[in-house]
Amino acid sequence: MDSRSEPVNEIESSSSAKEFDYDEQKIKYFNSNFTDASGSSCQAVLDTPPSSKSAKARESQAKPQPKFNQKTYSEKPKHAQNLTTLTEGIVSGLNFSPILRAINPERDVGISKEMSLAEIGFDSTQVDDWDKIIQPRKESLISLLKDMIQNYIKTDVIIRIGDKSFNCHMMVLQCYSGFFLNIDNKEIICLPQNKVSQEAFVMIYDWILSPEPKVQREGILQLFIAAQFLKIDALVDQCWVCLDDDERFCEDAAFLLYIEARSFKLDLIMDLMLTRICKFFIILVASKEFLELDYKEVCTLLNSNSIGVNSESEVLMVAVRWLNFDWQNRQNLLLEIIKCVRFGLMPPWLLVDLKRNQHCNELQRILNNKDVVKMIDDGLSYVLTKGYYSNTPESYFDGLERFNLVEPQQRQWICDEMCSYHHKNECPNSTYVTYETFLRYLTMVRGLGRNHWKKLQTRPNDKPYRCKEGGDGVDEALQQMVLNGIH
Repeated sequence: MDSRSEPVNEIESSSSAKEFDYDEQKIKYFNSNFTDASGSSCQAVLDTPPSSKSAKARESQAKPQPKFNQKTYSEKPKHAQNLTTLTEGIVSGLNFSPILRAINPERDVGISKEMSLAEIGFDSTQVDDWDKIIQPRKESLISLLKDMIQNYIKTDVIIRIGDKSFNCHMMVLQCYSGFFLNIDNKEIICLPQNKVSQEAFVMIYDWILSPEPKVQREGILQLFIAAQFLKIDALVDQCWVCLDDDERFCEDAAFLLYIEARSFKLDLIMDLMLTRICKFFIILVASKEFLELDYKEVCTLLNSNSIGVNSESEVLMVAVRWLNFDWQNRQNLLLEIIKCVRFGLMPPWLLVDLKRNQHCNELQRILNNKDVVKMIDDGLSYVLTKGYYSNTPESYFDGLERFNLVEPQQRQWICDEMCSYHHKNECPNSTYVTYETFLRYLTMVRGLGRNHWKKLQTRPNDKPYRCKEGGDGVDEALQQMVLNGIH
């Protein structure tokens, strides 16, 4: 083979030995062309597809090659051949597979196994900007439960009180009531009507459902009793806070609640309310309700230090009024009632006068009792002892012990300027206190209306009397009442 075919043979042998594919030969050509600009024949060979290499090589052997200065076109300088060889060696040691795959992705080393989307990297739970979706809001569970409870939907228990039944939710009752909390799996529950009235149960259920319940005055005692029976501690406490308020339940309100508590036999509340009667006492005495009290209730009132009276003689007249209202049945209670009168707080002249013959039958049959006379004598002894030893306290207490006397407690005195006997003994306007005078005073009090007691003033114990100038207040008031058509 002549020298003109050596470049082609060299390329074929090199390609065959190193098994470069077509893409690698293109890179090799780029490097050789970079070093030898005259290698056009080599470029022709590299641009030829591998399948047609041998045919073209034979043609190059058959055809004569043109000569240029006695050298063939394919001849290269020695230094260029050396550089080409060096470049081929460097290229052969490199891994061009990633680069070739990027140039031609269809060509790869082998075929990979089948892969799912999840294996490729897709995640069905991840969606871009998912939080930006405006979603509708659901109705709250609390509001739905409240609607079911308030509209009695799907009730599961029947509360029967007397002839009336109430459809309720047992869970609602158990939330507040210790009584219902101890009951399991009962569809019908009967409650005693004397403990839980129908009205009280309705108030209790409304109290349970209300977010901020308020106990009302009407029916408060029925509610209080029912709450105690059903063991609803929160409601019992709320009722008691209202009942214990001495600013709201005082005077007339206290006595009206007392009458109501008496029908339920609530002794604790009854005793509490009676201690809150002061300036209202005289108006109470003038009413029919006072005459209908039993002797224990009257004794509780008359023994109280808080009842407001103009003088202790009024307390005696109050006792006479109650006893004579039903003398036939009450005369045996005479001593129990008269013991409540503190004769030691009366002036001595009045005590002496009481022992004289009385022209008032109602008073005389009481004063004829020898035990009552003894009480009057003890009162007179106390008044005289106090006056005699007023400047020597030690002798005063010795005198009380010597005569077996007891110092009476003071009352809550009031000042009613309309009262004719509310004067000092030396006052010219002072009048003798008789049972008839007292009844006339009560008649005046009834005509002055329900708010008259609010005008009364309390006064200190050391100033039991307050004189006023003018005539008889009772007579003036009665005259005015006659003119107004009241009396």
